[in-house]
Amino acid sequence: MRIPLIFVLVLFLSSCAHQVRTYDKKVNHDLKPAEIEASIKSIQLGERLVYAVDWIGIPSGYITLEVKEVAVIDGRPAYHLEARALPNNFFKF
Repeated sequence: MRIPLIFVLVLFLSSCAHQVRTYDKKVNHDLKPAEIEASIKSIQLGERLVYAVDWIGIPSGYITLEVKEVAVIDGRPAYHLEARALPNNFFKF
């Protein structure tokens, strides 16, 4: 019982230490601002967004959002979105 508790405590503390080092960096304000192009105002059919999910710095899986179809309901555009979550092998039961 002690070893899993110690392991969890070490993981928690190491993730806290990592966060402190990450935000302690100095910012260079002499850089030119980035130019942003005009964006597409509507969601496109087949558009896919993939996000990596981390838990206290440990990769835990991926989430994918995809536009399957665009329909008109009551005169307004409606988007059929499909969301899929895929955990890594450690988190699968």
